[in-house]
Amino acid sequence: MEGLKIAMKVKVKYLAGIRNVTGKTGEEFELENGTLEELINIVDSKYSLKERFGRLMIIVNEKSVWSDFENYRLSEKDEVVIGQIIVGG
Repeated sequence: MEGLKIAMKVKVKYLAGIRNVTGKTGEEFELENGTLEELINIVDSKYSLKERFGRLMIIVNEKSVWSDFENYRLSEKDEVVIGQIIVGG
């Protein structure tokens, strides 16, 4: 079936301040192209996280991801965690 895009579902967990905004510990999102950028944009459009927190902490399979979101391919088995960056001193 040419031209048919198969969507994938990815589970996201939320930490601390992000959880307070979403009111959830996590949820599942459907992605068309399967990139981390797509997932972040979907979550941000739903909750305005970038506006509230600026830069976000993104962890995929227990490893921090800080850039190149558009080329980072996700799979349905990946564990994605989104948190706020906490700076202190």
